[in-house]
Amino acid sequence: MLNENQKLAVEHFMGPCLTIAPPGSGKTKCLVERVAFLIKEHHVLPDKILVLTFTKEAACEMKERFCREYSSYEKMPFFGTFHSLFYYILKEETGLSGGQIISQNKSVFLLKEALKKCHIQEKGINCMELIKEFSRCINQSVSFQSIKNVIPADGLESLYQEYNRQKEINHCFDFDDLMVRTKELFQKHPTLNDKWKNRFSFILLDEMQDINQLQFDIVKMLLDENENIFAVGDDDQSIYEFRGSRPDIMLSFQKQFQNARLIYLDTNYRSLRQIVSISSHFISHNKERFDKEIHSFLKGYGRVSYYNFSNETEQGLYVANKIKEISKDKKIGILFRNKSDGMFLSKMLEMHGITYFSKDEFVNHIQKKIIGELIAYLKAGNGCVDDGVKRALYGKPN
Repeated sequence: MLNENQKLAVEHFMGPCLTIAPPGSGKTKCLVERVAFLIKEHHVLPDKILVLTFTKEAACEMKERFCREYSSYEKMPFFGTFHSLFYYILKEETGLSGGQIISQNKSVFLLKEALKKCHIQEKGINCMELIKEFSRCINQSVSFQSIKNVIPADGLESLYQEYNRQKEINHCFDFDDLMVRTKELFQKHPTLNDKWKNRFSFILLDEMQDINQLQFDIVKMLLDENENIFAVGDDDQSIYEFRGSRPDIMLSFQKQFQNARLIYLDTNYRSLRQIVSISSHFISHNKERFDKEIHSFLKGYGRVSYYNFSNETEQGLYVANKIKEISKDKKIGILFRNKSDGMFLSKMLEMHGITYFSKDEFVNHIQKKIIGELIAYLKAGNGCVDDGVKRALYGKPN
């Protein structure tokens, strides 16, 4: 059952539309139901519909929901991540294979090779962070001037060109290359751009607040004259600007598409009234945002408490003791900012004999690195010195 605003989003047909979807407002439900509505009510061919999101998990969830309810179609809409779409395009048009896409470790290895070729001392340079900074600039379509590093800006440009040359020598791509090469392909070959414009008649974008400039440029290149782009997101949930996301693209959607329709999903089905109220008040201090008023569908009032801790041990101890206080027949959820926080909390729960289930696997990355190096030494001792072993043991021991 859809509420009035969800129904407006689902039944929107032609032209650009932006749907503001705060947490718990039924965003995924609207996307799935909209796909079904286009097929059933407007007889759009399923494989003419493109649905893009940012994680493989989110794409699989939408596809599974759609298949669960609408499994009778022979052809399916494309549910996938931006990178999976770009890989699909490059595979079809250039013969790219999955084995050519490199890991972060190999990226670091090739960057170190580029440093040598450019006669730049590696000392004082965090190669992983530098690759992330290169990636941010590529994603935002900005120059390397904003990178704070021991290498001058002109040196960074030369280094990046040499890094790209190293990838070409090794016949490999990183994830940013998937975007860059796709855009270049469409710019150099307009007929191929037209081919993919005709491939999809309707484009649905999930988590619009996380899109970067390069991704958005390619999406616009895939739009035909009808501009059938349906974007869903929440500007208040933008937390990936450090990776290159551009929440201002979502905020300027109506400037990008002058006839764009704006729909607000204003009902939260997940949280109690006080949680919604306090969260809304807190986030309203953001300056660059869409004004919105969110209501809780649930009848209970709820309770929010705030505590400040001096260290993670004190925090973990409080969480463990609080769980013990709460009745055992209640379901308890713990939200944390990143995996390292989750790993510490999981240890505290284990120490206090509290069983838990987590969707994330908590890996000690230091131990993982040491084990990887030990395996590499064992392989080298047995005469197996492949590229993986070289990367793992590069500069070791030091």
